Amino acid sequence: MLALAIVVAGPWAPAVAASDTTSLTVDAAELELVRLMNESRGSAGLPAVAVNTAVAAVARARSVDMATKSYFSHTQPDGRKVFDLLNAAGIPWKAAGEVLAWNQWPSLGDSAIVARNSWLDSEPHRAVVLGTGYNAVGVGVAVNASTGKTYWTAVFVVLGTTAAPAPVAAAPAAAPSSADRTRPTVRWGQTTVRAAGSRRVATVRWAGSDTGSGVRNYQLQLRRNGGRWVWVTSATTLGRRHVTVTRGVRYDFRVRARDRAGNVGAWIYQTVRT
Repeated sequence: MLALAIVVAGPWAPAVAASDTTSLTVDAAELELVRLMNESRGSAGLPAVAVNTAVAAVARARSVDMATKSYFSHTQPDGRKVFDLLNAAGIPWKAAGEVLAWNQWPSLGDSAIVARNSWLDSEPHRAVVLGTGYNAVGVGVAVNASTGKTYWTAVFVVLGTTAAPAPVAAAPAAAPSSADRTRPTVRWGQTTVRAAGSRRVATVRWAGSDTGSGVRNYQLQLRRNGGRWVWVTSATTLGRRHVTVTRGVRYDFRVRARDRAGNVGAWIYQTVRT
Protein backbone atom coordinates (compact mmCIF):
# COMPACT_ATOMS: atom_id res chain seq x y z
CA MET A 1 0.00 0.00 0.00
CA LEU A 2 1.16 3.50 -0.72
CA ALA A 3 0.21 6.92 0.52
CA LEU A 4 1.95 9.70 -1.34
CA ALA A 5 1.68 13.46 -1.60
CA ILE A 6 2.93 16.16 -3.88
CA VAL A 7 2.74 19.95 -3.61
CA VAL A 8 2.49 22.09 -6.73
CA ALA A 9 3.00 25.79 -6.18
CA GLY A 10 5.09 28.70 -7.34
CA PRO A 11 6.42 29.56 -10.82
CA TRP A 12 7.52 26.03 -11.69
CA ALA A 13 4.06 24.47 -12.03
CA PRO A 14 4.02 21.56 -14.51
CA ALA A 15 3.12 22.12 -18.14
CA VAL A 16 -0.56 22.34 -18.98
CA ALA A 17 -2.03 21.15 -22.24
CA ALA A 18 -4.49 23.43 -24.00
CA SER A 19 -7.90 22.95 -22.41
CA ASP A 20 -11.44 24.22 -22.76
CA THR A 21 -12.44 23.08 -19.27
CA THR A 22 -12.42 26.51 -17.63
CA SER A 23 -15.94 26.34 -16.18
CA LEU A 24 -16.17 22.85 -14.73
CA THR A 25 -18.33 22.06 -11.74
CA VAL A 26 -16.76 20.16 -8.83
CA ASP A 27 -18.40 16.90 -9.96
CA ALA A 28 -17.23 17.39 -13.55
CA ALA A 29 -13.71 18.36 -12.46
CA GLU A 30 -13.35 15.17 -10.44
CA LEU A 31 -14.42 13.10 -13.44
CA GLU A 32 -12.09 15.11 -15.66
CA LEU A 33 -9.09 14.18 -13.50
CA VAL A 34 -10.14 10.52 -13.67
CA ARG A 35 -10.34 10.86 -17.45
CA LEU A 36 -6.88 12.45 -17.57
CA MET A 37 -5.36 9.69 -15.44
CA ASN A 38 -7.03 6.99 -17.54
CA GLU A 39 -5.74 8.75 -20.64
CA SER A 40 -2.23 8.40 -19.24
CA ARG A 41 -2.89 4.77 -18.34
CA GLY A 42 -4.05 4.10 -21.89
CA SER A 43 -0.88 5.68 -23.29
CA ALA A 44 1.09 3.29 -21.07
CA GLY A 45 -0.88 0.30 -22.36
CA LEU A 46 -2.86 -0.08 -19.14
CA PRO A 47 -6.63 -0.54 -18.71
CA ALA A 48 -8.78 2.29 -17.41
CA VAL A 49 -9.72 2.27 -13.72
CA ALA A 50 -13.43 2.65 -13.02
CA VAL A 51 -14.83 5.21 -10.60
CA ASN A 52 -16.24 3.74 -7.39
CA THR A 53 -18.74 6.15 -5.82
CA ALA A 54 -17.96 5.06 -2.26
CA VAL A 55 -14.22 5.54 -2.80
CA ALA A 56 -14.92 8.89 -4.49
CA ALA A 57 -16.85 10.02 -1.41
CA VAL A 58 -13.83 9.19 0.75
CA ALA A 59 -11.52 11.10 -1.62
CA ARG A 60 -13.74 14.17 -1.58
CA ALA A 61 -14.01 14.02 2.21
CA ARG A 62 -10.21 14.05 2.39
CA SER A 63 -9.95 17.12 0.14
CA VAL A 64 -12.76 18.95 1.94
CA ASP A 65 -11.08 18.29 5.29
CA MET A 66 -7.77 19.72 4.05
CA ALA A 67 -9.40 22.74 2.41
CA THR A 68 -11.58 23.49 5.43
CA LYS A 69 -8.79 23.12 8.00
CA SER A 70 -5.94 24.50 5.84
CA TYR A 71 -3.46 21.64 6.05
CA PHE A 72 -1.82 19.25 3.58
CA SER A 73 -1.07 15.79 4.89
CA HIS A 74 -2.00 12.13 4.70
CA THR A 75 -2.85 12.32 8.39
CA GLN A 76 -5.92 14.35 9.36
CA PRO A 77 -5.91 16.50 12.51
CA ASP A 78 -8.01 13.79 14.18
CA GLY A 79 -5.23 11.26 13.50
CA ARG A 80 -7.08 9.29 10.82
CA LYS A 81 -5.66 8.34 7.42
CA VAL A 82 -7.43 7.35 4.22
CA PHE A 83 -7.22 3.69 5.26
CA ASP A 84 -9.29 4.47 8.35
CA LEU A 85 -11.89 6.26 6.23
CA LEU A 86 -12.12 3.35 3.79
CA ASN A 87 -12.72 1.02 6.72
CA ALA A 88 -15.30 3.34 8.29
CA ALA A 89 -17.17 3.49 4.97
CA GLY A 90 -17.36 -0.32 4.88
CA ILE A 91 -15.42 -0.54 1.62
CA PRO A 92 -13.93 -4.06 1.18
CA TRP A 93 -10.44 -3.09 0.09
CA LYS A 94 -7.32 -5.24 -0.03
CA ALA A 95 -4.79 -2.56 -1.03
CA ALA A 96 -4.95 1.19 -1.42
CA GLY A 97 -2.84 4.13 -2.55
CA GLU A 98 -3.48 7.82 -2.00
CA VAL A 99 -1.89 10.72 -3.90
CA LEU A 100 -2.45 14.36 -2.98
CA ALA A 101 -1.80 17.67 -4.68
CA TRP A 102 -2.64 21.31 -4.20
CA ASN A 103 -2.21 24.29 -6.50
CA GLN A 104 -3.72 27.73 -7.03
CA TRP A 105 -4.90 27.65 -10.61
CA PRO A 106 -8.09 29.68 -11.06
CA SER A 107 -9.92 27.08 -13.16
CA LEU A 108 -10.66 23.52 -12.05
CA GLY A 109 -9.90 22.26 -15.55
CA ASP A 110 -6.33 23.58 -15.56
CA SER A 111 -5.91 22.65 -11.90
CA ALA A 112 -6.78 19.02 -12.71
CA ILE A 113 -4.22 18.93 -15.52
CA VAL A 114 -1.52 20.32 -13.22
CA ALA A 115 -2.32 17.71 -10.54
CA ARG A 116 -2.15 14.84 -13.07
CA ASN A 117 1.10 16.11 -14.60
CA SER A 118 2.68 16.58 -11.18
CA TRP A 119 1.98 13.01 -10.20
CA LEU A 120 3.33 11.67 -13.48
CA ASP A 121 6.51 13.74 -13.11
CA SER A 122 7.30 12.09 -9.75
CA GLU A 123 8.31 8.42 -9.92
CA PRO A 124 6.57 7.21 -6.72
CA HIS A 125 3.36 9.06 -7.57
CA ARG A 126 3.49 7.83 -11.14
CA ALA A 127 3.72 4.29 -9.77
CA VAL A 128 0.34 4.78 -8.09
CA VAL A 129 -1.44 6.48 -11.01
CA LEU A 130 -0.09 3.83 -13.40
CA GLY A 131 -0.43 0.97 -10.93
CA THR A 132 -1.34 -2.36 -12.53
CA GLY A 133 -3.27 -3.93 -9.65
CA TYR A 134 -5.90 -1.30 -8.88
CA ASN A 135 -9.46 -1.89 -10.05
CA ALA A 136 -11.24 1.20 -8.67
CA VAL A 137 -10.52 4.87 -8.09
CA GLY A 138 -12.12 7.89 -6.48
CA VAL A 139 -11.15 11.54 -6.92
CA GLY A 140 -12.11 14.45 -4.69
CA VAL A 141 -11.48 18.18 -5.01
CA ALA A 142 -12.14 21.13 -2.71
CA VAL A 143 -11.12 24.79 -2.75
CA ASN A 144 -10.20 27.00 0.18
CA ALA A 145 -11.90 30.28 -0.75
CA SER A 146 -9.64 32.32 1.53
CA THR A 147 -6.28 31.08 0.19
CA GLY A 148 -7.33 30.08 -3.31
CA LYS A 149 -5.73 26.67 -2.86
CA THR A 150 -7.34 23.77 -4.68
CA TYR A 151 -6.82 20.41 -2.97
CA TRP A 152 -6.90 17.16 -4.94
CA THR A 153 -7.10 13.61 -3.59
CA ALA A 154 -6.99 10.47 -5.72
CA VAL A 155 -7.56 7.15 -3.97
CA PHE A 156 -6.77 3.96 -5.88
CA VAL A 157 -7.92 0.67 -4.39
CA VAL A 158 -7.95 -3.04 -5.01
CA LEU A 159 -11.46 -4.07 -4.09
CA GLY A 160 -11.92 -7.46 -2.47
CA THR A 161 -13.94 -9.41 0.06
CA THR A 162 -11.19 -10.10 2.55
CA ALA A 163 -10.37 -7.92 5.54
CA ALA A 164 -8.04 -5.05 4.83
CA PRO A 165 -4.47 -5.38 6.09
CA ALA A 166 -2.97 -2.89 8.49
CA PRO A 167 -2.03 0.38 6.76
CA VAL A 168 1.58 1.34 6.18
CA ALA A 169 3.16 4.69 7.02
CA ALA A 170 2.73 7.48 4.51
CA ALA A 171 5.67 8.30 2.30
CA PRO A 172 7.12 11.83 2.48
CA ALA A 173 5.85 14.47 0.09
CA ALA A 174 7.69 14.74 -3.19
CA ALA A 175 9.01 18.00 -4.62
CA PRO A 176 8.14 19.09 -8.16
CA SER A 177 10.48 17.60 -10.77
CA SER A 178 13.45 19.68 -11.85
CA ALA A 179 12.36 19.01 -15.42
CA ASP A 180 9.52 21.48 -14.88
CA ARG A 181 12.09 24.26 -14.85
CA THR A 182 12.59 23.89 -18.62
CA ARG A 183 8.96 24.75 -19.41
CA PRO A 184 8.32 27.96 -21.36
CA THR A 185 7.74 31.07 -19.24
CA VAL A 186 6.14 34.44 -19.94
CA ARG A 187 6.38 37.88 -18.33
CA TRP A 188 4.13 40.88 -18.83
CA GLY A 189 5.25 44.03 -20.60
CA GLN A 190 3.57 47.43 -20.43
CA THR A 191 -0.20 47.48 -21.02
CA THR A 192 -1.80 50.68 -22.32
CA VAL A 193 -5.40 51.80 -22.86
CA ARG A 194 -6.17 54.57 -25.37
CA ALA A 195 -9.22 56.13 -26.96
CA ALA A 196 -9.94 55.23 -30.59
CA GLY A 197 -12.91 57.30 -31.66
CA SER A 198 -15.93 56.03 -29.75
CA ARG A 199 -13.98 52.94 -28.66
CA ARG A 200 -11.21 52.24 -26.22
CA VAL A 201 -8.38 49.87 -27.10
CA ALA A 202 -6.15 48.04 -24.62
CA THR A 203 -2.78 46.90 -25.91
CA VAL A 204 -1.38 44.07 -23.83
CA ARG A 205 2.27 43.11 -24.24
CA TRP A 206 4.33 40.18 -23.06
CA ALA A 207 7.58 38.35 -23.71
CA GLY A 208 8.41 34.66 -23.38
CA SER A 209 11.44 32.43 -23.09
CA ASP A 210 12.22 28.72 -23.14
CA THR A 211 15.50 27.03 -22.28
CA GLY A 212 14.70 23.90 -24.28
CA SER A 213 13.34 23.90 -27.82
CA GLY A 214 12.36 27.58 -27.90
CA VAL A 215 8.99 29.36 -27.84
CA ARG A 216 6.61 28.41 -30.64
CA ASN A 217 3.61 30.63 -29.90
CA TYR A 218 1.41 32.18 -27.21
CA GLN A 219 -2.18 31.80 -26.00
CA LEU A 220 -4.17 34.73 -24.61
CA GLN A 221 -7.52 34.75 -22.78
CA LEU A 222 -9.58 37.44 -21.07
CA ARG A 223 -12.59 37.71 -18.80
CA ARG A 224 -14.83 40.65 -17.97
CA ASN A 225 -15.75 41.53 -14.38
CA GLY A 226 -14.75 38.09 -13.11
CA GLY A 227 -16.84 36.19 -15.65
CA ARG A 228 -15.92 33.25 -17.83
CA TRP A 229 -12.52 33.07 -19.53
CA VAL A 230 -12.75 33.44 -23.32
CA TRP A 231 -10.09 33.07 -25.97
CA VAL A 232 -8.52 36.12 -27.56
CA THR A 233 -6.06 33.97 -29.50
CA SER A 234 -5.04 30.34 -29.19
CA ALA A 235 -1.85 30.71 -31.22
CA THR A 236 0.11 33.86 -32.00
CA THR A 237 3.81 34.43 -32.46
CA LEU A 238 3.50 38.12 -31.58
CA GLY A 239 4.18 39.53 -28.15
CA ARG A 240 1.25 41.94 -28.13
CA ARG A 241 -2.47 42.10 -28.84
CA HIS A 242 -4.95 44.96 -29.34
CA VAL A 243 -8.28 44.36 -27.60
CA THR A 244 -11.37 46.56 -27.80
CA VAL A 245 -12.55 47.30 -24.25
CA THR A 246 -15.49 49.04 -22.59
CA ARG A 247 -15.13 51.90 -20.13
CA GLY A 248 -15.82 50.97 -16.51
CA VAL A 249 -15.24 47.23 -16.98
CA ARG A 250 -12.54 45.23 -15.19
CA TYR A 251 -10.61 43.00 -17.57
CA ASP A 252 -8.45 40.10 -16.42
CA PHE A 253 -5.93 38.84 -18.95
CA ARG A 254 -3.88 35.67 -18.85
CA VAL A 255 -1.20 34.50 -21.27
CA ARG A 256 0.97 31.39 -21.55
CA ALA A 257 3.58 30.07 -23.98
CA ARG A 258 3.91 26.86 -25.98
CA ASP A 259 7.38 25.61 -26.86
CA ARG A 260 8.41 23.82 -30.05
CA ALA A 261 8.29 20.48 -28.28
CA GLY A 262 4.56 20.96 -27.59
CA ASN A 263 4.81 21.80 -23.87
CA VAL A 264 2.57 24.57 -22.53
CA GLY A 265 3.73 26.68 -19.59
CA ALA A 266 1.87 28.29 -16.72
CA TRP A 267 -0.64 31.11 -17.16
CA ILE A 268 0.40 34.54 -15.87
CA TYR A 269 -2.27 37.09 -14.98
CA GLN A 270 -2.89 40.81 -14.90
CA THR A 271 -5.93 43.04 -14.34
CA VAL A 272 -6.74 46.12 -16.39
CA ARG A 273 -9.39 48.62 -15.25
CA THR A 274 -10.83 50.74 -18.03
